[in-house]
Amino acid sequence: SSETYYPREIVAYQKGYYACLQETENITPNSGAAWQEIVSVDSIYEAWQGADGNGGLKQEIAETLERVENTRDEIVQEWEGTENSEGLKQQLENMLDSVVVEDNLTSTSTTSSLSANQGKVLNDTKQTEWIATTEADESSSNNYVVTLDPAPEALYVGMKITIIPHATSTSKTVRINVNGFGNKLLRVYSYATTSGIVLPPATDFLREGKPVSLMYNGTYWIAQNYYHNNPTVSLTNDSNITPLAASAGKKLEDKKADKQTAQGGFVGGEGASAYEENYPFESGTGGAIGKNARVIANGGAVGENAETRRGGALGYGANATDGGAVGDGACVNDGGAVGVGTKTDNGFAGGYCAQTVNAQGYAIDAIQLGTGTNTTEKTLQVYDYPLLDANGKIPVERLVDTPGGSGG
Repeated sequence: SSETYYPREIVAYQKGYYACLQETENITPNSGAAWQEIVSVDSIYEAWQGADGNGGLKQEIAETLERVENTRDEIVQEWEGTENSEGLKQQLENMLDSVVVEDNLTSTSTTSSLSANQGKVLNDTKQTEWIATTEADESSSNNYVVTLDPAPEALYVGMKITIIPHATSTSKTVRINVNGFGNKLLRVYSYATTSGIVLPPATDFLREGKPVSLMYNGTYWIAQNYYHNNPTVSLTNDSNITPLAASAGKKLEDKKADKQTAQGGFVGGEGASAYEENYPFESGTGGAIGKNARVIANGGAVGENAETRRGGALGYGANATDGGAVGDGACVNDGGAVGVGTKTDNGFAGGYCAQTVNAQGYAIDAIQLGTGTNTTEKTLQVYDYPLLDANGKIPVERLVDTPGGSGG
């Protein structure tokens, strides 16, 4: 029968496929200039099977699959290990086990019952912090002996320890001898001096059984959970704070333990102050209650040596710029610090000795929940376990044991 083909038509004929190049009639695809062979079954078979059954795509795929399987076995062996060597999985577990901290301070017993030999490393990444109860020095009741275990090779700048005083200090001149490296004077931070450090604000700054975090700056042991802002504190002697003028609304009446300030605020307690000349438009309207409690602007400070500007400070030695500090020695800038010895900048620290500080001991903007030290800006840490990084992501190690996680 007669059949007409047109250009670009594809025709299957015998063992191949042909393309029509020009209009034609009754000319078979395997002959004449009107057709061009595209592919033949024989060429496809040869490409797949290879010449004489050797090579070809079939064999290449088989070899590739074999290589993939061998590589998989190598990866599994490297992860799981062998009878003679540990795998990466075991090495990782060993590393995680090495940084787990057994915190004896979570028991119901009081911290004052810890012995001097119960000092322990809190941060295993660089071995930078210990906790230890002090011992008496026969040469002076205001010299404190500290024995750290494990013992450091030497004192170094940035070294951190937390001491639990065995007795309350009776002088502002306090010396601390750590593992026999010599007596070093105790100091506190101050915003009001060029050196940035001054004597402790009170003779009983160290209290029996009350933990104090310290950092060594190469010369002094600096208390990390207390900032003193009064410019009248002397570095060279133990003199008391200069009395403030009554006309400025700062000095208390001699025969009255409390009074309203001229600006409408309130002070109550020996040495309490609620007025600061550097803040004339807002100072004097806040409230300072407690021995030496101090409010610089219009905030509130309650407790001995509590101090704030526009925030709130509640507790012995609590210090807040414009944020909130609650607890013995709690210290904060514009964030929140709740608990004994807590410290942070504009973040939050909650729990016993929870702190967010850098390697130099300065407060940073981060979050620490529970006993521990978070040294990374903008992150969240619970005890010694990072929970969120600075980008708001959960670290991989925290996902290991979660449903659908990547753990084995």
